[in-house]
Amino acid sequence: MKITIRRPISTDQPAHVASLYYRVWQTAYRDILPARFLNALSVNSWHPEKRWANTLLAVDEQNTISGVCTFGPNRNDDYLNTSEIYSLYVDDGCRGKGIGHDLLSQALGMLPDDRDCFVVVLTENRSARHFYNRMGFKQSGEPETSVTKYGPINEVTLVKNGTNL
Repeated sequence: MKITIRRPISTDQPAHVASLYYRVWQTAYRDILPARFLNALSVNSWHPEKRWANTLLAVDEQNTISGVCTFGPNRNDDYLNTSEIYSLYVDDGCRGKGIGHDLLSQALGMLPDDRDCFVVVLTENRSARHFYNRMGFKQSGEPETSVTKYGPINEVTLVKNGTNL
């Protein structure tokens, strides 16, 4: 199966990307996030078209979307003049095939190479932390806990110096 990494085009459906987000969240975070939180989500919880300009998709020959990466200027006042990876998700059936690596590599190549880039991940998401460490990201600061109506959510910030690979 040949996978192409590209920006969204007019025939791509944001609903397909939202469905990918939903499926991945339900499996990847099942043992990490409170069940009440995951149960409250639906495909309609995501609106990927809001970041369409800062999105890369992994698609096969039939234009089936198997991965998505969103990125751009940071949204966090603690990291001025940096870039951010907003999200990176690969369909469960396609994990381990280099799709996440290819998505992130292309996203980093599109960001200003003189800026650090950061990503926030769930502290307990060991596979994501390992992936980003392999890609050159290192932990910045201590993990933080957000208290939500569903329970605590623990996150850690990872930073890559400059975006050149």
